[in-house]
Order: sequence, then C-alpha cells, then structure tokens
Amino acid sequence: MVVSLSALAREISPQSKILLGGYQATIDSGTFLSQGLADMIVCGEGETPFCELLQALSVKAYSDLARIQGIAFLTPAGLVHINPPAPRLRYLDRLPFPARSLIPMESYRQASLYRAGEMIGSRGCPWECKFCYSPQLWGGAVYRSAPNILQEIEEMLDQYGLDSIRFGDDTFTTSRSRVLDFCNEIGRRGLAFQWEARTRIDLMDEELLYRMKETGLVRLQVGVETIQDASLQEMNKRCKFSAYERFFQVVNKVGVGVRVSVIIGLPNETPAEMLATLSWVENHLTEQDQFIRCMFTPYPGLPLNAKSWNTLSYDLAKYTMDIPLVTSHLFSYDELLCVKKKADALMYQYGPEESIRHPMPQGFPGSMVPNSAITQEKAG
Repeated sequence: MVVSLSALAREISPQSKILLGGYQATIDSGTFLSQGLADMIVCGEGETPFCELLQALSVKAYSDLARIQGIAFLTPAGLVHINPPAPRLRYLDRLPFPARSLIPMESYRQASLYRAGEMIGSRGCPWECKFCYSPQLWGGAVYRSAPNILQEIEEMLDQYGLDSIRFGDDTFTTSRSRVLDFCNEIGRRGLAFQWEARTRIDLMDEELLYRMKETGLVRLQVGVETIQDASLQEMNKRCKFSAYERFFQVVNKVGVGVRVSVIIGLPNETPAEMLATLSWVENHLTEQDQFIRCMFTPYPGLPLNAKSWNTLSYDLAKYTMDIPLVTSHLFSYDELLCVKKKADALMYQYGPEESIRHPMPQGFPGSMVPNSAITQEKAG
C-alpha cells in the first residue's frame, strides 16, 4: 500500500518531497531511495530525527541533512546517503500523547464493532525471534510507566467515548510486576473498559491471567507460529510446543479469549507439517477466539538462512505477509497455495472481527481442500 501511495504521490506532485519510515524502509533504505519511492527516510524511532528533518526542510537547509542522525536521503547527485542511527529514547513518559483530535475519531468508532482505541505501552521486544522485524527496528525494549499509560487511556475514554483499548506492544507482558502495576492502577482510578494485548505463551500463569481479566482483559494475541519444535528452535522462538497445551488450558479455565497467529510457508516445513499446525489450532479455538495466518515473508535484514528457500519476487509491494513469496525443496508453490487456502478458510471462520464470523459459503476457496490430499490438489 505504501509503495503504491508513494508512486501515486510522485505522479500527482513530482516536485514534492516524499518521506517514509517503518521497518522495510529502515532496513532497505537504499532500495527505496534508489527506486524513487522516497526522497528521504526516517530510520527506526522517528520522533527526534523527523522533527529535525522537518526543521531543516522548512528553511531549505539541505546541507544540514548529513548531520541529522537517523535519516537516509538522496543527494543532489542521486546517491544514497545513510546517516548514523539516532540514540534510542529511554524515557517514553516524556513523549506527548498522540494528537487524536487531528483525525476523525468518530470514523474509527463507526468502523469498529466496539468503540476501540489503539495505543502502545512499550517499544521493542527483548526476545529475538528470527522471523520478526522488531529487533532490527527497535533493538531492546523500553517501557512506559503504568500511570502514564492510564493517563492516556483516561483521555481516550473521556474525550472520545471509547470503551475498549487494544495494545499494540510487541509483548505487553514481558514484566509480570509491570503488568500487575498496570492492573492495580486501573483499580486505583476506578476505570472500567475492555482491553486486549499481545503476549508470549510462556509468559502467562493462572494467577496473573485472573488479575488481568478482573481489570477488563477480554483477549490475548499469541504467536503460535507452528507446532513443530524443530521450526521453533530454528526461529529462536525460545519455547517448545509443550508450553502451548498448558497455555490453552489456563486461558480456557480463566475464560479469556485468544487471537492466534501462525506462519504458513516456513522453508523447513512440509505441507503436512503446516497442516498439522492448522489442525491443532482449529481443535483449540473456541467461539470467543480469533485466528490470523501470516505467510512467511523474507524481509531484508532478518537473521534467517536465505539458502533454505527460493524467493519468488523482490517486489516490495508484495511484502504484505499475505502473498506466498518463497518455495523450498520441501514444497512447491502450488502446494503452498493449497495450505494457504486451508488457512484462509479457518481465518474466515474465526476472523479478527465478529462481523465476518458466520458459516463459510459453499465453494469458498479452501473449503474443499482435504488434509490428506494436499499434495494432489493443484492451484488453478
């Protein structure tokens, strides 16, 4: 989407400067700049370098760009120049809250089944899963304090009439004591709202989960990724499949919903192993749960063994985690498509919004893919 919008902006207003940020642009700045998709890129954490960049552009001080840490840009001669990274922000409480008044918040309320607000309570993740871009983008984790987080939540509840909060933290529950501080602060302020967050399967226990539910937790997003221990080890997931069963026993006992994500197309897995993960997940989902599938996407810079797969496309517009991009000696493109159809059928049934939770229509792609015939069916 960003690649398409950038090309459209270039066509409509050739004289305008295009600035990009985010993981792909950070890790692969040279490609984005050399292909004309951007004139400048803010790499990694953006608040400080972006403000310095805007200040330089406002007075047309283009010679100052080389001194701004954390940016990359094209020189007048068309050469790619990448500056040293900017220092990490270590005290996130000093940052102002997002200026939500500048966007049509009412539209967000109408687009969601719940009046939900999005926010983060931390940046980065201390784990280093090899399929994840977070370590490359952020480095380690930095956290906001519980009072600071709740102050922003109170603003969203009071000023915008929201009643549900979705945390976008990579791993909200990294610190057990920090989560308990957050829950205690909710009680101290007498707040009532629903909330969702991301966690790791090996970070939850029954006592903590009950406390989180008492303060409004309705759903946890967890990355199952795969049930194959060899793949979990290869990806540096740092947990084994045996932890999965324990986790689902606890969440089912406490009565908290889960949003399960898996990765389809890991290069060292066979189609049968991919299907085994889907079958296991399907057997553990309940009516309050959700399912998300992501296609394995070989983003530049990830510490993975690129020799184990064949990359089908280097088109940045296709790096959406929704398009099959690799094959390996263990599966063909057609076989991967068949697994994707099966995963899509499951995602349709347990979609991320209740508005699409209804019986799958006859003939829906993937509805007729038998597990035992995965290698026989060929994509049209």
